[in-house]
Order: sequence, then C-alpha cells, then structure tokens
Amino acid sequence: MTMRLSEDGVRKIDVFWANDLGCLPEDFHKAGLGIAEREASGPLYTHLFRRLERIQVDCSPSLYKNVRNAVQGRGMEEVFEPAFWRAALGDSVERILGPTYLGYKDVTEEDPIDPRVRLLGMNDGALLDRLRHGVTSQEWEEGGLKDCEQIAGYFLEGSLVAAAGYKVWGGTLAHICVMTHAGFRSHGYGRACVRNITQEAIKIGLVAQYQTLFENKPSIAVARALEFEEYGQRVFVRCKSV
Repeated sequence: MTMRLSEDGVRKIDVFWANDLGCLPEDFHKAGLGIAEREASGPLYTHLFRRLERIQVDCSPSLYKNVRNAVQGRGMEEVFEPAFWRAALGDSVERILGPTYLGYKDVTEEDPIDPRVRLLGMNDGALLDRLRHGVTSQEWEEGGLKDCEQIAGYFLEGSLVAAAGYKVWGGTLAHICVMTHAGFRSHGYGRACVRNITQEAIKIGLVAQYQTLFENKPSIAVARALEFEEYGQRVFVRCKSV
C-alpha cells in the first residue's frame, strides 16, 4: 500500500492543531483530556479534538467552568458523544457538528491523472458559475470552492461536472473542498478532482487535508479510496449567546 503520511507531515499537522487548540504538539501523544479557554470572534462554542488516546477541548471563556465540570470524571467515549453535550449544556446548545473525519496525505502517487481533469485558470469563472447552478445554494456555500486558491475540474464534452480545490491553512495544510453537479454524482468525477488537486498541493510542499462528517458515507469513501490517513476526529458545539 502507498505510504500516505510522512513523519514530517505528522509533525506539521501536530503543530498546526496545537496552535489552534492552545496546547503543545506533544500533548496529542499523551493519553487523557485537556481543556483550554480560547477567546474567538463569533458565537460561543465548545470544540473537541480527538487524536489517538487524547481529547483536547477548547471553548469560549464564559463556558469554561461548565465544560470543565461536565467532563470531570467522565470517560473518553462518553465525552466525545454529541448527546453528552446536549445534556451537559442544555438549552444553550444551538447546533452540534460532528463527529467529523480528519484525514491527511503528503506523499505523491505515481499513477497517471485522469486526462479529463485539468486545472482551472483565471478565465474559467463562467464554468464554475454553471457548476454552481447545478447544486443547491447551501451545498455551494458549504462546499467552499469560491474561496479556493487553486481548482481542478472534471470535463465531459466540454462541460464542467465536478471540481475540487484547496485553501491553505496556517501555511502548511491544504484544506480540500469538492463539489459535483447534482446530475453527475456517484461516477467518481469528484474523486478524480480531489486526487488531482491533492497531488498539486503536495507538489508544493503542503499537507493535503480532507475533512467530512462521518455520516457522509460517499465522502468518507472518497477519502479512503484515495488513501488519506485518518489523523483525528472533531466535534464542534455551537452555543447561544447569553
């Protein structure tokens, strides 16, 4: 099997998430649970990050006491369940996103890229606009393609039917976004685009990141088919301001 993630790649990912969560990179390799309060713009939140035998939690300062009391003496599996947080934080919970799969890859493949996939250029905006009309407005907004730095598209008879791009996080990670026209799904077109843009990101020294909800089975299948290595899992709890 192709090696999916190098030791240097793991180090870069550990550093990125440690900075984001307010802990040390080595903490991810220690069993247990850590909590940090983190001031952030936007709504109140609690964020759980699971890596190996570690759960690292960060939350809004006003929620810190409640979160700390809720997890005290609790088991790792219990704490990572969305139902636990609905009970612990009660009516303040607005939305829970997750559990979310987080996979990475930083080693290039030798197999040739599908010839119907190519990188889009500055003059291909109209093609992306037509793809946008082939999905719902919510799908397009959540897909994130409009903000990508580089995009690869899949073409059938001159029409763009799928596309994947990436955004750079922290100067080291290439966060992959993908979208397929509603009438052309389940044919592997999106997967081919993800494969292409992943290789492009790795070529310039980035670690490709693939994130999706575990309940999105087709998307999980893409990650596993392309041999992204599962690094961690996330749960994000959005709370109402009081």
